[in-house]
Amino acid sequence: MTHPPTCLADADPVDAYTPASVRDVTAWALAMTPAEIRSRDRSRRVVEARHVGIFFARRLTDAPLSEIAEAFGLRDHSTVLNAIRRVNDLVKVSDPRMTRLVARAEAALHPAETIIAEPHAH
Repeated sequence: MTHPPTCLADADPVDAYTPASVRDVTAWALAMTPAEIRSRDRSRRVVEARHVGIFFARRLTDAPLSEIAEAFGLRDHSTVLNAIRRVNDLVKVSDPRMTRLVARAEAALHPAETIIAEPHAH
């Protein structure tokens, strides 16, 4: 497997990532294209990947919700909040599919440490 488009594992996550770079690395990690994640496709595969990307964009950047929404092709911040809640809820109940997707994206985004237990404070 090749390295993700912007693997910044050794950099400080808040300084290194943008919502767009999180989107791109998440897409790579989940065998998709950034265009698929930005699309209006509502298939389970695409929606889950989009939600995982948004989840990490919120934790790895200081970007406002509106900027995260724009990077993921969404209309407004409320969809970003919904995606974050959905991923959090599914990970809390140990949903095997979501846990696997989050782990794959996390490994690509920041392979040196685990960040799920310690969300980025805003």
